[in-house]
Amino acid sequence: MTSRKLLVASLALSLLALGITLAAPAAGQAEGDLIASHLRYLSVAAPAAVGSLLVFPVHSPSVFPDGTRIEPAGKALASGALTIREMPDGMNQQFVMASYDGDGTVFGQYGGGYGGGGQGRGWGGSFFMASLSTAALPVVCFEEGRMGGDSPYFDPSTYTLAHPALRGLSATGDQEAVWREIRRQYDLLGPSPIPIDLGPAYSAIGRSQPVLGAWQFLHRMAPTIAMQANGVIVACGDQILGIDYYGDPKLFAECRQDVLKSYALVNAEVGNHRPCRVTDRAISQFLMDLMVAPRSPQEPVQLGERARIAFGSHVGEAAALDGRLVYLGAHDTRPPLPY
Repeated sequence: MTSRKLLVASLALSLLALGITLAAPAAGQAEGDLIASHLRYLSVAAPAAVGSLLVFPVHSPSVFPDGTRIEPAGKALASGALTIREMPDGMNQQFVMASYDGDGTVFGQYGGGYGGGGQGRGWGGSFFMASLSTAALPVVCFEEGRMGGDSPYFDPSTYTLAHPALRGLSATGDQEAVWREIRRQYDLLGPSPIPIDLGPAYSAIGRSQPVLGAWQFLHRMAPTIAMQANGVIVACGDQILGIDYYGDPKLFAECRQDVLKSYALVNAEVGNHRPCRVTDRAISQFLMDLMVAPRSPQEPVQLGERARIAFGSHVGEAAALDGRLVYLGAHDTRPPLPY
């Protein structure tokens, strides 16, 4: 892999004619499609090799206006500003109740998981919430079997961004596919045995020794990976595992550790010595596919806009607020091939 940057400004696509505008562009942004206005000026830096992963930092001239206050859900959960509990009328497998007491806007991205309540959950879609508000969040179940708990509240310390394949499946809302992927990871990564009446719980995967070892390896080998970037593209073997792009590098800086840990789970599966054959041309084609991928609008939780994106085996979402792209993600729903 060379050290040159890949610039995607040369993709001359008539995107408006395709009818895939996510939201009206804000003042100062390129006219036309909101996602294309970001991707056509995206630059992809030389990758860092971490185990079997290649992590490509992506840079953009995009920043949020001064005074914008968007707090990522993981940070809001850790501070207690965001609380998640079962719905007031009892356990609901499709929704949980969120309360946000911060003084900005909280943003949560699809595939963020947490344990507790009646059953471990993962966000089935991205969301924005205003200060001092409550909302019902769409979810998928990240464990089977347990239908009760000591408290209706979810433990904020369990928050994590899931394995990239599971994140993509979470965006589809396909509950059976989510459970199959968790079972696959559970069987492969070998968490401690579970009671006979329970199915696999995703929180146990994150505590398994292969995953803990992969996280430690990542932080030891590349502690400053993708600093000052707007996000990352990550590849392994012959696959582009996914992209996590943020409309402001400060927001990515707050989400960076969670994002890298999500990809570290793949390294836990394949080990540290699998050669990566993803080329510059493959990255350029991936970004072009992302620009023109079919999109379907999704009901917003409270604020903003969101649209589901799917192309090939990649599924994700774009989330916008006040006419500005906040997050764009797409993740390969196929498990990585064994080494």
